[in-house]
Amino acid sequence: MNKKMINEFKNKNYQYIHDNINEIVDNCDKIIQDESDQENISEFIKVYEYIGESYFNLERFDLIIKMYDNLCKIKIDSYPILMYTLLSCIGLKDVYLALSYMKRSKLLTDDLKWYLDEDGCNYYNYLKENKDIQLLLIVVVFIKNNANMLINNMLLEDSEKNINAKSCEIGVSFYELISTLYEIGYSMEVIKRLNEIGYILFK
Repeated sequence: MNKKMINEFKNKNYQYIHDNINEIVDNCDKIIQDESDQENISEFIKVYEYIGESYFNLERFDLIIKMYDNLCKIKIDSYPILMYTLLSCIGLKDVYLALSYMKRSKLLTDDLKWYLDEDGCNYYNYLKENKDIQLLLIVVVFIKNNANMLINNMLLEDSEKNINAKSCEIGVSFYELISTLYEIGYSMEVIKRLNEIGYILFK
């Protein structure tokens, strides 16, 4: 990857990433030509994490879903990529797709299974993990705990006023969760990112 791309990623220039996505993906494909090189694979995944973050902040939820489906075909996944994919499902009001991804993801069914079981499903337990895992688990548990409300919002065929009211209710629930996490002791980095996510999804 050339220096300009790296700088744009670091500076979170999301529009640049969106506008130059073909060049970025071409470079990314070259990175992973040797699938036995774990360093190359890690760099490949990192690039797609930046792309996922960019698409989410630009509210291009559809492109994240497409990207994730393509990555699944080559068995590539990561905590941030999965998180942005699940959030994009909420942005598209497709909760069933989010639940399907959660059910199929080996990151959740294998790596993080204990944290989602009855014994481990506790926000205090997540504090021991890194930021990426914390954010993913928080999003997964939020979706699971609010699935009925999210589905009702998805299926609502009433007036725009009622739809907005239901979306507001979900947003309130999300921000109440952020408040709880702050009180528990989550880092300001995590709290800030959750606030940014809330603004994008529920503004």
